[in-house]
Amino acid sequence: MRPTSLPQETLKRQRRKTGTLRFRRIRCPKGTVPIRRASKQQLAWMKHDYSASMNSFLAYRSVETPSGYIFSRVVTGTITSRAYFGAKASLNIRTPNVSTGQLSASTIWVQNYLTPELNSIQVGWMVNPDLFGDNLTHLYGHWTAHSHKKTGCYNMLCSGFVQVGKDAYLGMLLNITPHYEGKLQPVIDPVLFKVKLSLSRSKTRTGDWWLAISIKDGASYALVGYWPSSIFFTLAYSATEIGFGGKIYYKENKPAPQMGSGHYVKYDGTTTTYISLINLVNESSQFVDQRTSTWSLRLTSQILILWTI
Repeated sequence: MRPTSLPQETLKRQRRKTGTLRFRRIRCPKGTVPIRRASKQQLAWMKHDYSASMNSFLAYRSVETPSGYIFSRVVTGTITSRAYFGAKASLNIRTPNVSTGQLSASTIWVQNYLTPELNSIQVGWMVNPDLFGDNLTHLYGHWTAHSHKKTGCYNMLCSGFVQVGKDAYLGMLLNITPHYEGKLQPVIDPVLFKVKLSLSRSKTRTGDWWLAISIKDGASYALVGYWPSSIFFTLAYSATEIGFGGKIYYKENKPAPQMGSGHYVKYDGTTTTYISLINLVNESSQFVDQRTSTWSLRLTSQILILWTI
């Protein structure tokens, strides 16, 4: 079921000063939506290199760092009895230097660990020459219901994600200044949330996982699409962990790519890449601001800094 609104705000929305993110408008015929075409090279990468990188990613369980990956992240507590129904944040966009066989990303993820088979969705921005065929920054999504073994993929390289919006789509190019220049860089505001369906006065169940992004500097949001609850097992009901952070992947015989801008200057948003305005979604379909929440999020402020270690 298509949501009629996003989760409710519990605090007044904060104003911010950032650069402007300009979307390249896609003119689709009536009744159609934009979908990024998959190349033979992308499909070959998904079959071979992607599988190898994701197999090493399986060791990552909030604490361990798998071979080839470096993370800068914050996650909710490890209390698996707590249910989460979404998240949102402002991701400062950069175009880090990345080579073939590498990736660099800023990400929000929702996961469920109640069984050995990881159920997970990731959204954010990514530079990945193998996936996108260039060294530019793109909107991306990823999902799995079997710990990256049997199901899951990036964007729409397999069945799973359903595109519904015309303003934005998975894989779209995010037009920004390509390199660090000491100027205010734009942000993208992904919202990943689970629709709550009322079946009767006494019974409810959760629906699909929807993705929306800000299209006017946080003033309004556009629906991108959804991952059906039917493709998941434990994540069909709720998430047990929410996370925010940056990640890079590289092969160990090569220098690591940049995470974010590759620069770190404290309290300088023109130089350092960051994630801010972090919110979780509760069972009442309300945003919970981390400044007032009793939920355990390992974060000392409203801003998570990303930079290359």
